[in-house]
Amino acid sequence: MNSIPPLPKNWPEQRPYIGNVNRVGATNLTNEILAVEPHAQFHFVLCSILEKLIEENHILAFEDSPIPRVAWATRNAMELRVLSRYVCQSEANLQRFQADLLTSGATTLRSVKRPNSAAPIKPNRRNRVAHKKRDCASMELLSAAL
Repeated sequence: MNSIPPLPKNWPEQRPYIGNVNRVGATNLTNEILAVEPHAQFHFVLCSILEKLIEENHILAFEDSPIPRVAWATRNAMELRVLSRYVCQSEANLQRFQADLLTSGATTLRSVKRPNSAAPIKPNRRNRVAHKKRDCASMELLSAAL
């Protein structure tokens, strides 16, 4: 591995420097994890966490994002750190993490789907006018074809 150049003196230069160092470190760690044979579910879970961490790092280091987005990326990075430590502690923790993730994901999808499918469509004046125009146009096309 190459030696890391010294940290720049001022913040505008430090921010992308730190981002690059973090990205290279996470990428190298992912490559080292995937080099281990045979591959286990643990390896893929940890690499997925690292990929998400690289995404959050990009927001923090390279984008001029509004403060709420930077705060959210920071929060996500901290959560990913906690999750990776938890998953690395034991096989039982890995299994529980995967079960929680599947449960949370399925619940989220059901909650998003339910309001959209159960909500009745309320016609309004604009919808009726657009619907009538569409019907007139389709009837004209049909009559022209006959």
